[in-house]
Amino acid sequence: MSIDSIMAAAPSDAAVCDRDAIVSDRVTFLQSGAKSRVASWLSIMDTMRGSFPTHTVAIVHNALDLDTSRACLRDAFFVDGNVAVFLRVALLPNRRRFVDEYQWSGDRWLLTRHDIDLFSYVSGSTLRCVSVDSMDKVNSRRQTTSKILMVAPDGFAYNPHAAVDNKFSHEVDKSSDDIREAARAEFASLHAALERCGVQIVLIANPEFHDTPDAVFPNNWFSTHSKSEVGRDTLALYPMKPVSRRAERRAEIIARIQAVHSYDNLVDLRKFEEGSAPQFLEGTGSMVLDRVNRVCYVCLSERSTLPLATQWCSTMGYNLHAFHATDASGSPVYHTNVMMAVGSRFAVVCDQAVDDQHERARLLDQLRTTGHEVICISRAQMADFCGNILELSNAFGQSVLVASTRAWKAFGEEIRTRFGKLVDEVVHADIPTIESVGGGGVRCMIAELF
Repeated sequence: MSIDSIMAAAPSDAAVCDRDAIVSDRVTFLQSGAKSRVASWLSIMDTMRGSFPTHTVAIVHNALDLDTSRACLRDAFFVDGNVAVFLRVALLPNRRRFVDEYQWSGDRWLLTRHDIDLFSYVSGSTLRCVSVDSMDKVNSRRQTTSKILMVAPDGFAYNPHAAVDNKFSHEVDKSSDDIREAARAEFASLHAALERCGVQIVLIANPEFHDTPDAVFPNNWFSTHSKSEVGRDTLALYPMKPVSRRAERRAEIIARIQAVHSYDNLVDLRKFEEGSAPQFLEGTGSMVLDRVNRVCYVCLSERSTLPLATQWCSTMGYNLHAFHATDASGSPVYHTNVMMAVGSRFAVVCDQAVDDQHERARLLDQLRTTGHEVICISRAQMADFCGNILELSNAFGQSVLVASTRAWKAFGEEIRTRFGKLVDEVVHADIPTIESVGGGGVRCMIAELF
């Protein structure tokens, strides 16, 4: 059931506009204002009775905001999955909207609450509220999230099994204790910087006895996807090439993720790492996702195999864009997210690393076709983790670019200036131990929760 079903039930003379209707999982919002009338909405509700999309309806009254640019409900308010987006100017006291709530009792609609401020009403629901200064930013809500999961590096160490094809990982002349303490301090610095800018963090401890030295990089073994992105709220679990990393997928962490948001669909690909012909797809390390345009970028390697990437895209409704890339020594780039990143308005890519001219042109064309400002970086900048960045959003709907201090410096003044026009805020933290020993940057340390 959807908005289409509501509009189909409207009489030809009904004073209703589809842009005044928003259907979420539990509540349907119907605005009465310049283009729609409450009597028409109530008539449709009575006609549809128990077949209405939801059994809770919020009639939103717009009596104060007379600006024609905000005449429709969707001009000032939108629901995307479990996130409610409000236009900031529409929250001012002299522009507020008010709600009358109706519940289906089994044989009729009952007025259960009335004259509640819309923001207060939504804040008291299961929806998470954010405000933006332009509804144009709603698209960035789909590409980015303000809630993430991070795993503390309590058992951090050099992992020789993972370093076989991760050329970013190196042994250093320090004791295990010194390495671990340095990693903890670096992690704490990034964690604090993200919290200060308004990013919500689910923090997971990782005691040493788990023997998972790379657990600080959780994005390699799971990803989450909202209903608006893939049709159902989905948790995906991934097969990983290094056997030593598979223990990171602890049952209690999976349960914690499920507790944050009730994902009703599980895509479990772990079985593919077994057998005589294993396949691997290491989460958003292997895949850089354009969630708005449904494009999945995959740099093919031993950790990112084509058949499994193809299957993932078919399951999730994405278009696969696969290519090959190498580092300065000619070795395959092991993870896509060390050479490129896609934000709501920009795309960073190490085009130098794509040796095949046709593949390079095709990749750049795809990024530009989807409306991104393309920022090309060199192989040297890739080695400094300039590709391993991530755009998040904060509680106010502002875009936040996250990078390591090493990467931010390596971008140079020109690219830093370009980012200043593409995002609202930049957060960077110095994580040299995690980068050099673990072979991963800030993007690897962040698992997004959609």
